[in-house]
Amino acid sequence: DAFLLDQFGVVHDGARCYEGSAECCRALQAAGKRLVVLSNSSKRRRDTVERLHRLDCGTCTYLDAADVVDGVPAIAVFTSGDLVHRALSALQEPGADAAVDLFEGRLARGRNRAFVFGNGDDDREYLETAGLLASDV
Repeated sequence: DAFLLDQFGVVHDGARCYEGSAECCRALQAAGKRLVVLSNSSKRRRDTVERLHRLDCGTCTYLDAADVVDGVPAIAVFTSGDLVHRALSALQEPGADAAVDLFEGRLARGRNRAFVFGNGDDDREYLETAGLLASDV
């Protein structure tokens, strides 16, 4: 069995877990259930994994694949920021059909310059690790 959970508004409010949500996540993990936390955050999964850990929601993984830690299925995290980063990275590779579909007519294959108007704390790293050239305004 697997459970898909949205992080903001379901598990927590950004600062605190909703009553019973952390306990529920840990109980489901202890029962061997797979949890997948979804987010429309522009951030990559690291921020969500660190937040869930801080809020004591259970063991999380930084991996896409199913991961088991101490016999317990780790919580997998998928953010829109990760999915876009993956597509931008793939766009740098020859034969990047999946990424081309996502960015049809918006970015060319190969090295592109880009500016991110976002959260600010890791925008340049986000672009550079995706293979884009960070552009200053």
